Amino acid sequence: MCGIAGYYKTTYNNEDVLLKMLNTMKNRGPDDQATFSYKDLHMGSRRLAINDLLSGDQPFISVNNKVKVCYNGEIYNYYELKKFLEKKGYSFKTKCDGEIICNLFQEYGEKSFHMLEGMFAISLWCERSETLFLVRDYIGEKPLYYSTLNNNGVAFGSNINCLKFFVQSPKLNYQGIWDYPTFLWIPEPDTIYENVFSIPKSSFLKVNSRTCKIISYNIPNYSFNKIKSNKQKIEHVNELVTESLEQRLISDVPIGTFLSSGLDSSIITALVSQRISDLKTFSVGFENITDPYHGNADESRLANDFSKLLGVENYKIHISDKNALESLNIFSDNSDGPFGVSSGIGVLLLAEEARKLGVKVLLSGDGADEIFGGYSWYQPLNDIDFDNWKNIEKNMTMQQTNIKGKELQQSLNNMSPEYLGYALHYYAHELEKEKIFNSETFRNCKKSLRYFNNLNTMHKSIDNYLEHDRDFYFTNEMLRKLDRMCMAFSVESRVPFFSRKLRSFAKNFKFKDFFLDDQLKGILRSAFKEILPESIIKRKKHGFNFPIDYWIKNSKKWKELVLHTFSNDSELFKFNLINRESQKNVNEILKQKKLNGHTLFCYIMLNIWLERSYNGNNC
Repeated sequence: MCGIAGYYKTTYNNEDVLLKMLNTMKNRGPDDQATFSYKDLHMGSRRLAINDLLSGDQPFISVNNKVKVCYNGEIYNYYELKKFLEKKGYSFKTKCDGEIICNLFQEYGEKSFHMLEGMFAISLWCERSETLFLVRDYIGEKPLYYSTLNNNGVAFGSNINCLKFFVQSPKLNYQGIWDYPTFLWIPEPDTIYENVFSIPKSSFLKVNSRTCKIISYNIPNYSFNKIKSNKQKIEHVNELVTESLEQRLISDVPIGTFLSSGLDSSIITALVSQRISDLKTFSVGFENITDPYHGNADESRLANDFSKLLGVENYKIHISDKNALESLNIFSDNSDGPFGVSSGIGVLLLAEEARKLGVKVLLSGDGADEIFGGYSWYQPLNDIDFDNWKNIEKNMTMQQTNIKGKELQQSLNNMSPEYLGYALHYYAHELEKEKIFNSETFRNCKKSLRYFNNLNTMHKSIDNYLEHDRDFYFTNEMLRKLDRMCMAFSVESRVPFFSRKLRSFAKNFKFKDFFLDDQLKGILRSAFKEILPESIIKRKKHGFNFPIDYWIKNSKKWKELVLHTFSNDSELFKFNLINRESQKNVNEILKQKKLNGHTLFCYIMLNIWLERSYNGNNC
């Protein structure tokens, strides 16, 4: 795991700026630093040593000395690819997984990218064609940002902050800011800046004297045609998850797991505990308050009970309104722009505790809900009569607290496909944003519902919504939260539930195949019932939710923060992002019978990000 940065065909012809860029990502790679220059190309890396601790220096160089690679991530099918290349006559100087990339490219060129199973951001220089490739993994687990420059040049890096040396006085992306309170993040490939972009997942940027363009690549589509019965599906789920987890246990440093009391993290922890005797697990605890989504917010006691059952250590971080508030600056500084996913605070503080205890790798249960259809909003989707859809847009979302049961189901049945995609689990409505944002600043912005337009062109099915979550929600929210917050404390995160084979498995089957015994993720529960207690197998979905609504309404300090965010003294107001009536309108929004905590948290984090970014802290 590392951070990478560089520039090509710019006015900078030395490494001075490159060293400054790498200095912005010490947290991503505190163990070592390396650079490489060739004519007008300069690229380098910061290293977080996970595998082959003594000989994993970058750049990695191919056997013909024509391909150089700086890279961030893990290649999980490294051994398989290495043996394959050795049979072709290739030799290797290290045991590092990154060395496979340059030799694979020497053999297969651009076709090599789809052969990699793992999480990665790659800068690859091909000397023979004098071409730079910037490559990102198939699900967007590792970040890679870029900005195009004059003369077909480009600057790139693992964080947005490192691009400040090239993008002077960057312009805010108002469309991205408009979308932000709806999703809690700015959807990729856009960022907070107009002229900074994310390399899309499953894609690479190809740059040379003739071209500078984004090219997508496909991952293998594994066949599951012979799997017919539920028994076969259950057995295959067990095999696929176990195989994926074992690939993600490759490490020369201590590994730990996130552990709630839920199904997904319990499966991961149980499997890892069978393979690592001194496993450390990490859980979040809250004060005794009610989470409006699922009841009691604190799951730490149940997690501790399960860790004792497995015979592994469990470490709990207690989170209150006070220490959550105190963490907002570091949360903002590591988010690569404004980010409003409050549960990321928990990931941040758990990663900090893990690092203190010497754990450099944390395995997460993220991805199981997307692959196997486990989110609570899939339950009402399962009862929609898609053949008799009314196709009416209604101003209602699952965040409302005054609509439940049959009334909720009827409202969902009557929504347009696009609006339903928004209403299931997203936040600020267009009308709410109009009451807060400055209309003149955002006059040319498009509706955020455009991200769901494809749902209206497909055959109406619950499976379309699952696919949308796998491709849109998972990358933008879950993976960004996990990577950025763990790397804030130099901890590598891994997601065993989202391998290429599991992703292919999900595409080959439908929601009904996963919804067994009238239970969400019934197939996953059945696949691992032998290693989990019945209490976990039968437990209903309980998301990792923060009591943000409770704090905003009941904590004095959080109330003061809300007042400041929407005041004339805030950066939001100084940047002409909010109108003069915003404070009044926020008070009206708070009175609604709707969970608005996440929406307001977005504005809070946008204001903090502006305060810190334009006072010399960030790009």
